[in-house]
Amino acid sequence: MNISPTTINEKLTKTGRLEHRIIGVYGLAARPAAAVAPAAVIDEGTPCLAKALFKMASRRDVPAICVDAAAAGESCPGMLMWFGLIDFPPQIGRMFGSDSPSDDSFCIKRTGELAAATLRDMGRFTPCGEHIVMRPLADGDDDADGLKSILCFGHAEQLRNLGALIHFGEEKAFAPIVAPWGSGCATFVAFPAGMASGRPADTAFLSPVIPEANSWLPRDIFALSIPIAIARRMAADYDSSFAVRRPDLAYPPVKEKF
Repeated sequence: MNISPTTINEKLTKTGRLEHRIIGVYGLAARPAAAVAPAAVIDEGTPCLAKALFKMASRRDVPAICVDAAAAGESCPGMLMWFGLIDFPPQIGRMFGSDSPSDDSFCIKRTGELAAATLRDMGRFTPCGEHIVMRPLADGDDDADGLKSILCFGHAEQLRNLGALIHFGEEKAFAPIVAPWGSGCATFVAFPAGMASGRPADTAFLSPVIPEANSWLPRDIFALSIPIAIARRMAADYDSSFAVRRPDLAYPPVKEKF
């Protein structure tokens, strides 16, 4: 299906009436000259890629971000693991397990062994390209080479409408969208871009559903990350869907009282 990034951006922005820019995730052989590491985008705290991507979606002064093997000193170590650039250490489960003796544990899994089992369920992580580049679709050209997935931020009504467009052309009732466990960089980028061997194929991801992003992500904002094949199908379906034919359903001019 030959649908350009510009068309995807236009159709999905209209569907959700999105206020945040849609981010494209690319696996490229060459690093773009103007791209920066996550640390160049984050002024304070850990150079969290998920936080940098929300900043990119929210503002127009954030350059393209590139993650690669040379980025170890300018990126969160966790992101390098989720992207398959370094291995997870054997004791990684202790970081998440509520039974960990360490005061640094996030306590977001009942036990460290349960956390380790969840990581095993995700499979092996492999980079989707020599250089993993993230940039707004509206800022790039229409060269779709290497485009693996897109990332949308929005409030509940906006993501309900995008989710409805995913289901519009799908025969399965339960499979097209899941809410997986994992860090922001995993759920925003690694899973939809195909970097985890255990992730379900042809599936969009609603996230985050762990609280580590609560310190910076607004309370009313969620993310929907979408493999590019699904995003192209959504754009192709837009004109025949409720988004055009029944906009009163998607964005009712008057809310019912109850």
